[in-house]
Amino acid sequence: MSAKFDPAPIFKHIAVVDGYIWLNRDAIPHFAGDLSESQQDLIYATQGPANAALFEAKVDVPAWKNKPSWYVVALEDGTINTEQERFMAKRMGATTIEVDSSHVPMISHPDAVVDIVKQASEASTR
Repeated sequence: MSAKFDPAPIFKHIAVVDGYIWLNRDAIPHFAGDLSESQQDLIYATQGPANAALFEAKVDVPAWKNKPSWYVVALEDGTINTEQERFMAKRMGATTIEVDSSHVPMISHPDAVVDIVKQASEASTR
């Protein structure tokens, strides 16, 4: 059974063009609100679009069903609902950390992300 979550506010600020999802400029504070304005401008200018078909893609057996997983829950994420992130992490049995971050903790909290990647690497080589 799937949990139902409210959609993230970012979906009011996107454009779908030729099957690709682009963030409008007013989406960036929802996506990367904990970054400086100049960093947000850079993200907007250099964004790579997502293929809209990814929302309909089916996976026979997700990797997390058979492999250990790690997850960074971004507490200030305006792209994915925080409760949905927690649900997904719990469902996959992931080792989880939570950070006061937007959708881009690898930029705003790189030390925390590096630490969890190191944990995953060390656990995977045992």
